[in-house]
Amino acid sequence: MYSYTFPESFIEPARADVHKMISNHFVARHQPPLDIRPLDPFNPRISLERAAGLLSRALASGVPADWWIGVGTALGLARERGFIEGDTDIDIRIGLAYAGKDAAFAYAREIVDRFEANGFRLIRETFWNGLLMQTAFADETNDGVIVDIYYFYSGIYEEVFVNFNEHGFRRKPERLVRNKSRVTWPGHPEIGVYVPSPVEDYLEWRFGPEWRIKKKNSELGPIDTKCIEKLPLATVLTYGTFDLFHFGHKRLLNRARALGDQLVVGVVSDALCRVKGKSPWQNEDRRAEAVRRFPGVDMVFIQRTLDQKEFDIDRYGASFLVVGDDWANHPRFEAVRNYHGVELVYLPRTPLISTALKKIFLPKPSATR
Repeated sequence: MYSYTFPESFIEPARADVHKMISNHFVARHQPPLDIRPLDPFNPRISLERAAGLLSRALASGVPADWWIGVGTALGLARERGFIEGDTDIDIRIGLAYAGKDAAFAYAREIVDRFEANGFRLIRETFWNGLLMQTAFADETNDGVIVDIYYFYSGIYEEVFVNFNEHGFRRKPERLVRNKSRVTWPGHPEIGVYVPSPVEDYLEWRFGPEWRIKKKNSELGPIDTKCIEKLPLATVLTYGTFDLFHFGHKRLLNRARALGDQLVVGVVSDALCRVKGKSPWQNEDRRAEAVRRFPGVDMVFIQRTLDQKEFDIDRYGASFLVVGDDWANHPRFEAVRNYHGVELVYLPRTPLISTALKKIFLPKPSATR
């Protein structure tokens, strides 16, 4: 059986130059031989039924995988009432709540072991920044028909499931995944599959408004691939209270953004502010919304605990952790220096600009904020 191990090459990311560090590596590993052929001469429904049966059985957690068909298989179901002519694989997606790389590996190992014990051979696996994104199998009992499984993670970006591959990354709206429908494969009531719902909304998100029109890959344009975003090369992570969002905040965020091509900001929660002895004038939702509206900020989340930095570095694949220089050499931040290759950067605060000064000129907010 194939030995499923962590790709150590992700531990020490390569440097692109002295200013940027490429930590969000994409790696694909193949188990030869790879034999990619159209499904037309074979009977892919057999492999679909087998895969659906395996994924519908309870895992160690006591519940089955959260799975659905996607991309070409979902398009074929809705548009062709079967598989698309010339398609080369069966597309299956699994949704996972991000809980760290180790948890993702343990989950995937169970999937891999189950498939391999039932006549499937692992032929491809891909990783983004060390996080598993894909496991593809050849059904050795059915002419090597390929079943391609992609893993989509919630809990990384807001209200979406994300997956990274060599073509880019996709933010699948959470509502499409949460509202899946179970349907039977056309003409085969014994084969039950899950599809995002409404499937028309999913297909428009994935293929654009012209998804009903048959097109060759060479005919696809930006309107057909709008859901695929450019892979970030260097992600910058920073935290702050951002109360009464002001020029000093904007200056720090602009300088942080200049270090990379994606800026992720953690806004300290109301509860954590109280733990730290702070009393913001604005609640966490208003503070987060002000940061979210600022140009150059790609992602905002609420920081709930003081010790989640390593977790956040992992889930966002951060290359840089930016901190105000008033925290310089603080053990809380120094403890994560070089964690999985992250570079710790202290940036100076803006002189004479502070939330405290603004409070002098602003009326005290009401109890309802």
